[in-house]
Amino acid sequence: SGAETVVQSANSNSAFAVTAPATFDGFTIENATNAGNAAIGLGGNAAANSVSIVNNIFTNNYDAALGVIGDDSEFSNNRVTDSLFRGIEVNSQSQDSVNVNDNLFDNIPDADVVFIAPGDSDVTIDGNTHASGTGNFAALFAVADAEISGNTVLDSSSSAIYLGGGNHGVRVTGNTITGGSTAGGVTIDNSFGQGRNSGIEINGN
Repeated sequence: SGAETVVQSANSNSAFAVTAPATFDGFTIENATNAGNAAIGLGGNAAANSVSIVNNIFTNNYDAALGVIGDDSEFSNNRVTDSLFRGIEVNSQSQDSVNVNDNLFDNIPDADVVFIAPGDSDVTIDGNTHASGTGNFAALFAVADAEISGNTVLDSSSSAIYLGGGNHGVRVTGNTITGGSTAGGVTIDNSFGQGRNSGIEINGN
C-alpha cells in the first residue's frame, strides 16, 4: 500500500518485455512515446502465460498499456489514462482464459480493450469503467466464448461495444452505457472481413 514505483519508459522500448510467467503489481508506467511498443510488451516469439498485471497506473503513454498476454492471465484493478492510442491490445497469438476486470480507462482516443488475434477464447471483460474517450470501450474480433458484463461506459463518441466479425458465443449482459455516441451501445459488424458473428447474446444492458 506504499507509493507506486515509477517507471519512465524508454522511447524505443517497452517498459517491460514479458518472456515468462510474471506479476506486475504497484507500478506507475508513464511517458512512453514510441508508437508500436506497448508499456508492457512481448519479450520473445510467443506470449508468456500466467501473467498478472494488477494495481498499476499507466499514464501519458503513446501506445497501449498492454500489447500482448498469454493464457491464464489477467489485467485487473489498473488505471489507464491519457493514452494517445489504445488502452490494451491483445494481438499476437490466440489466447485462452484472459480476464480484464475492474480497471479504469480515461481519455483513450481509440478502443480501451481490443482482442484481435484469431482464436482468442474464454475472455472475461467485467466490472471496468470507461470514464471518457472517443473510442469503443471494447472491440472484439474472432473471439470465441467471451463475457462482457457489469461494465460502466460513460460518454463515448463511438459504440460502447464493437463486435467486429468472426466472434462466436459472446455474452453482453448487465452493462451500463450512457451518453455520447449516436452509433449505438452495441454494434455487430463485419467491415474488416473477419466473417460473420454468431451466437451473440445481448441482455439486460
